Amino acid sequence: MGILENLVTNAIRYTEKGHVKIDCLRAGDSIRVAVSDDGIGIPEKHIKNVFEEYFQVDNQVRDRRKGLGLGLSIVKHIGRILDHPLDVSSVLGKGSTFTVEVPLGHKIQDVKREKQKAVTSSDREPVVLFVEDDGAVLEATIMFLSIAGAKVHSALTGDDALALVAAGINPDIIISDYRLSEYNGVEVIRRVRLATADNLPAILMAGDSSVKEIDDDNIANCILLQKPVDPDKLFALISHLTE
Repeated sequence: MGILENLVTNAIRYTEKGHVKIDCLRAGDSIRVAVSDDGIGIPEKHIKNVFEEYFQVDNQVRDRRKGLGLGLSIVKHIGRILDHPLDVSSVLGKGSTFTVEVPLGHKIQDVKREKQKAVTSSDREPVVLFVEDDGAVLEATIMFLSIAGAKVHSALTGDDALALVAAGINPDIIISDYRLSEYNGVEVIRRVRLATADNLPAILMAGDSSVKEIDDDNIANCILLQKPVDPDKLFALISHLTE
């Protein structure tokens, strides 16, 4: 799910009556795409927070039936990665407009030429085995990693990850959440390494409360990232560990 799809989905979600429209306007060498709605709008005090993880204007008590509030956070991170500036304006009770600025594309023949050049001059995409039991976080992280150029194989549990390995997946790196529904991320890393007969580099993602437990496990060739994980730092680590 990309930037526009997320913005349109968000606009529809908060517009019970009225319209959602998409406008495109050329601005120099870029196109400004605006997604506008006649929905509930955003209080001025909350506008600066709408792109933050897990923030929802109408869901301050964290009712998971209303979603996790990751949509606009995904939009923010993708926009930053692709260097597509984002903006938002809103009037409470009257609606909101989200805009994204996108550079003009190249001619088809130029794009083909650049792709051919990339294939011959770049290294192979790192193969990532990613384990996370929260479906929304899983989706967001897969999107981040794919944009970074990684080939991602995802699993909700450690056993799912082992099944992927048994099916022939040969990862270059393991990335796992620490707290999983079956056994923890440290055990996932150990079992995948055993199954592949390879001391694969690993990244473990965890909250502050898990750090002491992970230290006690004393797993080698593994880097710990505390949540919330910064996508840029994660991409940099993947690139470094799979060189």
